[in-house]
Amino acid sequence: MPLARPERRKLLVVGGLLIAQFLIISLQVPLGEAPSVFERVVFFVLAPVEGLFNGTYGLAKGVWNRYLYLRDVESQNHDLRQEAFRLRQENLILGRGLARLQDREAAAGILSTVHASFVLASAIGVDAVNGRRSIVIDRGTADGLRPYLPVVDAEGRLVGRTVKPLTARESTVELMTNEGFSVGVVSAKSGVDGVLSGDEKTGLCRLKFIPSSNESLEEGEELLTSGFDKIFPAGIPAGTITAIRNEPLLFKTIEVRPYLTIRSLKTLAVLTARAGEKP
Repeated sequence: MPLARPERRKLLVVGGLLIAQFLIISLQVPLGEAPSVFERVVFFVLAPVEGLFNGTYGLAKGVWNRYLYLRDVESQNHDLRQEAFRLRQENLILGRGLARLQDREAAAGILSTVHASFVLASAIGVDAVNGRRSIVIDRGTADGLRPYLPVVDAEGRLVGRTVKPLTARESTVELMTNEGFSVGVVSAKSGVDGVLSGDEKTGLCRLKFIPSSNESLEEGEELLTSGFDKIFPAGIPAGTITAIRNEPLLFKTIEVRPYLTIRSLKTLAVLTARAGEKP
């Protein structure tokens, strides 16, 4: 005859008590050196968990140590790139200045200012309407910048000039391809002077005020800043002449391809002093 529900409940309770008593006795009175049943059960349950925890901890520790190592290596690489760029800029400034020296006094002026004559910067934004007009760099008045300072790329080639607005940590740079930009230039080959202005529609520049009667300029000639505008020091490479057209006007139409490119904006130098000036 099957047991009634109350009797089965009593039987289950008694059975549970017997099992609990057995486990307690096993815990308190081990059989010699062998682990108790309770210990074996606990070990069977917790061993995989402990192994998983130890493995996860070891993996996380290895990943963290690797991250710290890579961050340190990246920091060292960044410092080395900045130092290499700084040395290259100093060599370019020295080269342009020393090439124009005429006496020892001028040489002393250049050598005394070269180490404090530029601030390294990077582009962090571009003009939202036309990327050929201006960019924003990550240096500002707190770094000694002010309006109308020349800006060059990693090769010492002309990029533009700082303009307002400037903040403590950011500055606007007017690119040489902007319509309102202008700089005095001279041909490295023929010595012809003119004014270089931007053309933001094409991304090129125009060499202005060259008389139609002038036959000295040729396509392919390099243009350098002349220094006559008192903003840009002489000798900064600006671009090359790509087309010369004779118009029935007073001046020639001369097209110039600037050295400025998007890639050249990665690392920049703002020239804070020219040869013979105090930074």
